[in-house]
Amino acid sequence: MDKVMISVVALVIAMVLVAGINSYLKQQSRKVWLGLTWSRRVRGEGSNSLLTWLASRLTQPRDDIEKKIIAAGFYNRAVVSHLARVYFPGKLLLAVLSGAVVYLALSSELSDRLVMILLVAIGWILLPDMWLERRKKKRTVRVSGNLPYLLELMAVCVQTGMTIEAAIEYLSHELKGFDRDLAYLMEITASRARMSGTQQALNDLSEQLPSREMQSFIHTLQQSLRYGSSLFVTLTTQAGNLREVNMLTLEEKVAKLSAKLSVPLILFIMFPLVILMTAPGIMRMMSNAAL
Repeated sequence: MDKVMISVVALVIAMVLVAGINSYLKQQSRKVWLGLTWSRRVRGEGSNSLLTWLASRLTQPRDDIEKKIIAAGFYNRAVVSHLARVYFPGKLLLAVLSGAVVYLALSSELSDRLVMILLVAIGWILLPDMWLERRKKKRTVRVSGNLPYLLELMAVCVQTGMTIEAAIEYLSHELKGFDRDLAYLMEITASRARMSGTQQALNDLSEQLPSREMQSFIHTLQQSLRYGSSLFVTLTTQAGNLREVNMLTLEEKVAKLSAKLSVPLILFIMFPLVILMTAPGIMRMMSNAAL
């Protein structure tokens, strides 16, 4: 029982330290944290406030978790709210249960068990965030690749007499069968444009999808709206430029493919051929030497 208690205490301490360090690094990466820097916050408070900060940082604010889940491609508000509510408690519960299973399943020394428990606990704490981040990157690449289609459809809508706000709202419904990620972004942009204006809605859109293609599109569209240039010409030109960029990226990947194929070609084709060509002669030499 003493060993079990030691393992549980060590597991809890390790999870607290890992979560605290992870949260600290995230806070340090931000230029502004509630208007105060970390050094100013710590200098004005004692060690008790440091422990309070560490404990409060173990759980991210629910709004940040919801934004992270939405950025990963989950758009159902009820599901997102429920996942954000159980996100950190679920990770902690899975880490504790997995640590207990590892402790009971292994029959090695206590130190080895503690190492495995710590590895499993750290994995359960970090892997969900890594999985969401990977889904976010895939979503960004996928939406950026379909952006030229959006610009061309928007140009057609503008050419028929729609305003840019009406075109965005119309496409938010029509794109659901083509790309639900683009449809969601257009829906959010149309909703924010009604409340805070088109310029602010476009700025929010650039924060939701931080890619070079989206930044270029938004910057060009804002300049066109500001100086009154033709939206149709601007959108069609931008769509053509993005298609050229996508084509150049594809050509670059194709050019790298030959270099990547050289390794399996050498391992699985060249070496077997060399063995097949030299094996008969080597076998004859060995048989003659035996005689």
